[in-house]
Amino acid sequence: MQMMAKKEADVAVYESLDTDDEEDHDRLLRKQHDANGGVGLSLDDAKLGAPSPVRRGFVRIYFESDNFTSSTVLRVEEQTLVRDVRQTMATKLHVSRKQLEYYAILMVFASGKGSSMSARTLQDEESILQAQEQFHAERQSLPEISLDHMGPVRVKPRHRARQTLKFVFKDTRAKPIDLDADLEPRTSNTNSQDTVFAFPQKLGQGIRSGTLKKASLKDANVWRTRWFVLKEDKLFYCKSEMNQRDITAIPLLNSCIVKADVQIPHCFELHTSRRVYRLCAASDDLMVGWIHALHREIRLCSENQALSKAEIIIVDETVTTCELQNTATPFAVTGILSNPVLRKLFRDYMVQHLAAKTVLLDTWTECEAFRHNGITRYQHHINPSVTNPTLRSTARDEWEHVKTILLQYLPASQKAGAELSDVDMDVCRTAFHESQKNRRLSIAMDTETNNLLENYPSPHLFYRVQHDVLRALEEGPFRHFIAGKGYMMIVDRMIRR
Repeated sequence: MQMMAKKEADVAVYESLDTDDEEDHDRLLRKQHDANGGVGLSLDDAKLGAPSPVRRGFVRIYFESDNFTSSTVLRVEEQTLVRDVRQTMATKLHVSRKQLEYYAILMVFASGKGSSMSARTLQDEESILQAQEQFHAERQSLPEISLDHMGPVRVKPRHRARQTLKFVFKDTRAKPIDLDADLEPRTSNTNSQDTVFAFPQKLGQGIRSGTLKKASLKDANVWRTRWFVLKEDKLFYCKSEMNQRDITAIPLLNSCIVKADVQIPHCFELHTSRRVYRLCAASDDLMVGWIHALHREIRLCSENQALSKAEIIIVDETVTTCELQNTATPFAVTGILSNPVLRKLFRDYMVQHLAAKTVLLDTWTECEAFRHNGITRYQHHINPSVTNPTLRSTARDEWEHVKTILLQYLPASQKAGAELSDVDMDVCRTAFHESQKNRRLSIAMDTETNNLLENYPSPHLFYRVQHDVLRALEEGPFRHFIAGKGYMMIVDRMIRR
């Protein structure tokens, strides 16, 4: 009990105020000094910090109300910790011990030349009197710049400046403090001759723009009002709509929106690959509007990335293949045909819209399968230790495949519009007939001899013909496919995959 009484004596509550005017503060100090019979610190000693056996001082603690104008003056000692002040304020405001852990003391002060407000959360082990004296000592060494009059900039004494330090007893779960609006004095100029010039905007309005509060990365209890603009796959923000000198861009690619778990109203989080941004809107409708707009832009970012990947599949692989084969004209359709999923998507489209042209794709597929089997067989011949279960066809099977392509697929492709070179067709026919003439039935029936590499047809037998079929696909069905929103179909398939 004696320890509790001593702690209560260390922090004395003097009076509740509804203003932050310094004259009322001074009048309160004189009143308390007279009430004590002149015992203790004089008013000048209390304000100037005259030496005494036990250093004491006064701090004003603001607490939650409209614009945080309600306050209480406390007499504290040098050994008084922030924890003691929090407990005293909790007792005064009837805050339970369980809820006290959500309350903090924020030190709000004018930074630099006083052009903006800053804040930080005081730790429980700090001395609130020392924090106040240290701030005032630093401010005494800085002159204040005055721009009240026309002409050269002048310096005026610091004691004439407005109040630059406030301590706020704040529920961290409640509405964030607006440093630029709630705690800064509002000044107005009624001179009708003044003209407000709207300077050109760097960011513009974008898809959505407006004011949001952003939590500090270093101190979660400190919030600042910033101007946000959503455009070009990024979320930009700056100090205000008119002050856009320092602009920060937040890429939305691989980002997500999360409804904040904390109890701060109208608050949501933007999770990016670099950090988490805690944002707070002025109302629930504004918060929902921003969340919907950000969701839409994040989805578009993902689709744009998928579209870029689709373009790479369609173009880059084609160019690489043609460079290896010294082909002068790359075809964009090759990228789709080399991907089994996209090739099936392309064929389904042709069956639905271009049924007569489907044989072109089937011919290319047969030629490609024939070429792939030949290359795989050659690689197996170079390195027999690598087993390949697909190498099961005999030379006779491969020549039968050649016969099918020559007599069925190629003529059907010519009817579908493919312009095949007569010279290339004659080369394929001659190779097939020579093979049939030179290969005797006994060799064909001999398994060991039949599987010799030289008895198989060349993998590149249909290379030139396949190139002509590819050109027919490029100039006909593929262009129709792209005009029919083929890119969007590719993007949708890749996203769902």
